Amino acid sequence: MFVIGIILYDKLPDQLPIHRNIQGQVDSYWEKPRSVFVLPLITIAMLVLFLFLPKIDPKKANYPKFTKTWEIIQFTIIGLMAYVYFVSLFVTIYPEYNINYFIMPWLGLLFVIAWNYMNKIKHNFFVWIKTPRTIASEEVWRKTHRLSGKLWTIVWVLLIIQTFVMKENYILFLIWIAALVPMIYSFLIFQKEEKKK
Repeated sequence: MFVIGIILYDKLPDQLPIHRNIQGQVDSYWEKPRSVFVLPLITIAMLVLFLFLPKIDPKKANYPKFTKTWEIIQFTIIGLMAYVYFVSLFVTIYPEYNINYFIMPWLGLLFVIAWNYMNKIKHNFFVWIKTPRTIASEEVWRKTHRLSGKLWTIVWVLLIIQTFVMKENYILFLIWIAALVPMIYSFLIFQKEEKKK
């Protein structure tokens, strides 16, 4: 990311788009040095954080049970950060391209990868769906992640349809669904588990 940023630096304008609304239209700018180097620095900070999370997690004994999955998750998140960075620079140089056509399919792909590995993540305090109920109960954790994996796959399909077919924009609605349903479901499952005791 640093290398690409330096190579393209002279081709970039003094002010770069740093944020876009849900339609992909620019609504905020940063000066060039900040725009080019902040995201790579954040990515480095994330890499360092990934090294320390298993060491400070109260459930750190579970991490060896999903080592490969933990590595895939890290690779996917860092890969997405790099991809978003490259696409952002590309559409800054070539503004005739709609950034949503590049970002939404890959964001959806992240949902699918999450689904494939969600059930393999063991109980922990940092990775995946964190609600008071999923943290309190391993059974609630397991059931919530199983449902969420299926839900996120459906959201991915809808994101693809939304991006390339539909004129109306339902992206925020879909993301809210993907976020709220697991929270509500974990609460209901926890209440059911408590009644059994």
